[in-house]
Amino acid sequence: MPQKTQEQLAAEAALAALQKKYEILRTIATKQGFYQTWFNSLPKYKSGADAFHALNETYYQVVLPHRYKYSSYSNFLRANKKK
Repeated sequence: MPQKTQEQLAAEAALAALQKKYEILRTIATKQGFYQTWFNSLPKYKSGADAFHALNETYYQVVLPHRYKYSSYSNFLRANKKK
């Protein structure tokens, strides 16, 4: 088998990074998916607000154009309040 060139290796690494971003985005793009991911991440953080800010920042990093899913933690809570 021929050796891969630096360009091929770089392209494969870029593709893998895009695939990872796509999977993250696919999970958190919906209101329910964002909430479930936030809920599952709560044990890793000191507070719900910390978990929210980390996830909202992740969302910002993976969507184009860059934007936040929610403008604030209180808006997130309000949007997900059980009726």
